[in-house]
Amino acid sequence: MISRRLKIILSYDGTDFYGWQIQNEGRTVQGVLEEALSRMHKKSIRVTAAGRTDSGVHARGQVCHFDTELDIPENRFRNAINTFLPVDISVIHSVFVDVNFHARFSAKRRVYKYYFTDSIGYNVFNRRFCTQIRDIPEIDILNTCAEKLRGIHDFTTFTSAGDKNESKIREIYSASFYKEGDLIVFQIDGNAFLW
Repeated sequence: MISRRLKIILSYDGTDFYGWQIQNEGRTVQGVLEEALSRMHKKSIRVTAAGRTDSGVHARGQVCHFDTELDIPENRFRNAINTFLPVDISVIHSVFVDVNFHARFSAKRRVYKYYFTDSIGYNVFNRRFCTQIRDIPEIDILNTCAEKLRGIHDFTTFTSAGDKNESKIREIYSASFYKEGDLIVFQIDGNAFLW
């Protein structure tokens, strides 16, 4: 069989996961996905993601790739994988790509969104997906602050001591706050992020 590289886009509720990367203890997205793919392929399958998420972080479109020898059309691979996954992870897109594609190193940008609510707009059904803040400043004030993040900066000051990246210089393409229904969203878009 000929091996082909499949790019998948994942969506998951990270509430019950200890992040993306496999760890000695705890349920992880990578661990659950690789277990499902290994059952499907009847051999061990390794998956590479564009980036790792921390414990409790959700994803609407995390790009991953793996190599497969299964003879399944790319438009049916998504459904095939989903039959092996639990309800809190879903493949939302699958496509064959060139073997030189790499989910992490081919990525041009990464986008994170953080959701906030105040005590007035608090909705119990959002509790897993947003942070409640008692007094949220006006969006104009928040955006004045967020604007300072744009550009190329050394983010050493904001980085955990355990971050192993040699360079702490990153480019932030955009950073802004906006309303989405009853929620306030902070969206940040950059070439890469630090621990």
